[in-house]
Amino acid sequence: MAEVPSVPHWLPEYVGLGIDGVSIGGNDLTRLMLGVDGDSEECAELFDESDPAVLEAMSRIIGVARRLGITSSLCGQAPSNRPAFAEHLVRMGITSVTPDAVAATRQVVASAERRVLLDHALAGTNHPSRPA
Repeated sequence: MAEVPSVPHWLPEYVGLGIDGVSIGGNDLTRLMLGVDGDSEECAELFDESDPAVLEAMSRIIGVARRLGITSSLCGQAPSNRPAFAEHLVRMGITSVTPDAVAATRQVVASAERRVLLDHALAGTNHPSRPA
């Protein structure tokens, strides 16, 4: 589980120890990146998995995982609750979501992948999660 901001730094070491995939703990990573408890009545509105700092941390984890040839997934409800968030993940190159989010995100991810592929075709590049 990738739940702390240090994971991108240590991921090569973890792969060397035998892991073959990483699952981003969206809620915990957000808590640690923002210092906000999403369950708190006083500050729940500040808890946002799509905060730029959180998205950057997720992007780094996904990018390192892709570079090392391992799968990356997200454990959390954000992809099924917010289509724009799911599209961010697709554009980053994530390879899967947790099983409980599959049904709710299938159409969102398919639409996002079509847009990403079209964007890359127009730009003359490949999809970011697929080798050139």
